Amino acid sequence: MRAHISLDTLRADRLGIYGYSKVTSPHLDSFAKRSVVFDQVVSVAPWTLPSHVSLFSGLFPTSHGVVKQKKQKIAPQTELLAELLSAQGFKTYGFTGGGYVSKAYGFSSGFEVYINSRELSLGGNEFGAATSEALKVLQTLPSDQRYFLFLHTYDIHCPYDPPTELHAQFLAKESTFIDPKRCGSKFYNRNEISHSQVDYLSAGYDGNIRAVDTVLGDFTAALELRGELQDTVIAITSDHGEEFFEHGSIGHKRSLHRELLHVPLIIYIPGGNHKRINASVSLVDVMPTLMQLLGLQPPQDIDGVSLLPLIDGQGIFTVLRQFQLSELDRGKTLRSSWGSKQHLIFNSEDSSYLMYNLTNDPMQKTDLAATNKTEAEKLKSELQAFIANLKKRSAPAPLPELPELQHEELEQLKTLGYL
Repeated sequence: MRAHISLDTLRADRLGIYGYSKVTSPHLDSFAKRSVVFDQVVSVAPWTLPSHVSLFSGLFPTSHGVVKQKKQKIAPQTELLAELLSAQGFKTYGFTGGGYVSKAYGFSSGFEVYINSRELSLGGNEFGAATSEALKVLQTLPSDQRYFLFLHTYDIHCPYDPPTELHAQFLAKESTFIDPKRCGSKFYNRNEISHSQVDYLSAGYDGNIRAVDTVLGDFTAALELRGELQDTVIAITSDHGEEFFEHGSIGHKRSLHRELLHVPLIIYIPGGNHKRINASVSLVDVMPTLMQLLGLQPPQDIDGVSLLPLIDGQGIFTVLRQFQLSELDRGKTLRSSWGSKQHLIFNSEDSSYLMYNLTNDPMQKTDLAATNKTEAEKLKSELQAFIANLKKRSAPAPLPELPELQHEELEQLKTLGYL
């Protein structure tokens, strides 16, 4: 049995288990103490669509080709996790927030049931409605039936408008009100706002995390009460983070800085295997790892590698790539290499780049590219060579055209600030 939970837009450093001082995630922190926690997980893209295709396929965006917001859906030749598990006899269920993870983009392939949780909640607590419905479905299964459950929520994503008591819990005295429902970077980044207003939005984001954490705690407690946790692998991660003016913007899909790329990965494995792993890994490694944890062989022609040797501690684990790749092809064309010490962000449109020292400057305040051009050029050459090899090895299959989105789907994307 297996559950995969994607907490959309959750940056790692807003969780207690990753060092955050505010109490946003008591249930998740407690659950993580019984799990394998990866400290350096790098997203492949700073927005939902390409990141989730990578999560399901084990392919970088360059390989799967779904990198634009318009008229692109997953190619039928791209093998997705649910398809592979369904072929092995798993019952497959998906409860998602819709939007860029909707059926229209091809994510329902391989799922027996794939439901937009908005249809269950009628605009209320979508994640709570999704987990409740999932528990009802699982209760109908025979005890020996293997299943794959995918839970996804936008409840952390903007609008940053949690219940009033949760928002107040994280508000600083100097915070200044700004409408938290004006979701999306277009509004916030086209208007001049103060740091105290940014603090107000950030507090709402923290409140959203706390609300989702409560639902997550209820869900795992229910599994444990029913005796299912003892034989269920649970992976909790995110597709990307969120920025609050660390580098001049609010939201995501605008850059490849740390606050957008550093995401959590917590894997609960029955039997008490719990540890922290500091090695740098990528979201493309999640899919093959989970397949191996279920005793299945991942596809040979994917970009991701199984992290099971790291989890089991079998000798020295060597990742075949010297850095983690992140990509952005939305409004601008950026590529990033996240290595053990340096993080390079390369703009292929004008060949400019930024370089940060991950050890001495974790918040990426000081660009070292100008003062260490030799090192930056070396990293750029390695990045370009890596991407060229990806294109040579696995050119993306022709993408089918995205069907006309329904009115409800368009309205949801507007609510999330994407349109």
